[in-house]
Amino acid sequence: MYIQITDNCNMTCAHCCFSCGPRKRNFMSFEVFKECIEFANQTEDLISIGGGEPTCHPKFWEFLWYALINYNAPYEENRIWMATNGKKTEDALKLLNLTKKGIITAVLSQDIYHEDIDYEVIDAFYKIKALKEVSKIRSSGRARFLYESEQGCACSDLFVDPKGNVFSC
Repeated sequence: MYIQITDNCNMTCAHCCFSCGPRKRNFMSFEVFKECIEFANQTEDLISIGGGEPTCHPKFWEFLWYALINYNAPYEENRIWMATNGKKTEDALKLLNLTKKGIITAVLSQDIYHEDIDYEVIDAFYKIKALKEVSKIRSSGRARFLYESEQGCACSDLFVDPKGNVFSC
């Protein structure tokens, strides 16, 4: 389940498949987020927390903390997955630290369309191979992308937008 907690983003990438940006101001409520986690537990669904830029949600760290405490991943090796554009250096490095500890899986989304970010973030993610360069953007489906040689979709089979609307991928 891809949980889009906001469509707000601190970048203005022309290729954004969700049409997110700095002027967008939809932020998921905590109640809707809790329902998403409860549903994921009932269905044993894997979750991805995303946006826009998820760290732009004013309650991002509260959401992540709630998910860490209350989400029961269906398999031990499946943790909460998320991508960040890394523009908020401090937040990106905190997410990387949680990844290093095996608590979540955070990747840095970078491609030729993203704005420049602090090189410290790029270098840190690169060192643990959590830097995923999007090599080809496809327009079919929601958030479809091709990571190096593996194909994936950020929303697997369910997509929940900031207002709580649910879509299938």
